[in-house]
Amino acid sequence: MTDHNRLVKKTTNDLLAEREELSREIMAADGELSPEIEARLFANTQSLAEKADAIHWVIERLEAEEAFLKAQAKRLTDAARSRARQSDAIRQRIKALMLEHDSETLSGETTEFYLTRAKAKLVGEGLPEGFTKQTVTIEPDLEAIRDALEDGRTVPGYSLEPNHALRNRVAVKRIT
Repeated sequence: MTDHNRLVKKTTNDLLAEREELSREIMAADGELSPEIEARLFANTQSLAEKADAIHWVIERLEAEEAFLKAQAKRLTDAARSRARQSDAIRQRIKALMLEHDSETLSGETTEFYLTRAKAKLVGEGLPEGFTKQTVTIEPDLEAIRDALEDGRTVPGYSLEPNHALRNRVAVKRIT
């Protein structure tokens, strides 16, 4: 077993807390770096770098799986829509044949298709006078609310909360 495998793995929280502690120790020592603190600082920096790379790898892997699963979902949704269209076309064809041959039923050993009178299908277009309705939707103008809050005005029921986005980029190391 290598020394690397025997090392206690620290969480990101542990490593960041350790970095803060090391920073306090360095400040308490008026900026003096003892060999022990320097070694701990180097180990902490190295561990954080490895942790960052590992976290990025996990995020990339999950995003790739997300894309794959979305593609699978689209493929399956497309197949389901195709089957629904096929099923509907067969139903419409059977109904048309039964109507054409004036047959109220079509029976098999375990299945029977039959026609019943349904509500009449409304066919037409346009807006005939006296037969219209108007629908009004009232919703908040989020852009105007944001602008007002950013200008320092108050809007009842709304506020701006600090928000952070996590981004990543390729870390290019300088050659010294």
